Amino acid sequence: MAMNRKEKDELESLRSALAISRAVIFRTDPLPKRMGPHTGDYRTVTVGWHQNTYSQRVEQGCFSSIGHSRNSTVKTDCQGTGEFYATREEALIVMREEMALDYAVKLAKVDAEIEAERRKGT
Repeated sequence: MAMNRKEKDELESLRSALAISRAVIFRTDPLPKRMGPHTGDYRTVTVGWHQNTYSQRVEQGCFSSIGHSRNSTVKTDCQGTGEFYATREEALIVMREEMALDYAVKLAKVDAEIEAERRKGT
């Protein structure tokens, strides 16, 4: 029986997930939960840890109901609450998983190109 579009999309999604899982081993335990949302007065800040996958940095900072800071634990200097974690370890775990997924997708694409070249040669 022929597959409909939805089934084809689901199969392609599963193939992609399998390729990504082969490229990188991921943690099996749940990722740490973000802190927040901050429900207090906008002048009250909560201190936590922020991670940036692009710069590969984890910094202590703070957030309120309307803003955040990555280099101050006293006052906010950016709009939005940002993503903060209770401990540096939690922020590092999240950063590692985001990096692993990013690299897994890249590796899966290279693996697909390698496989295509191998098929050409046969």
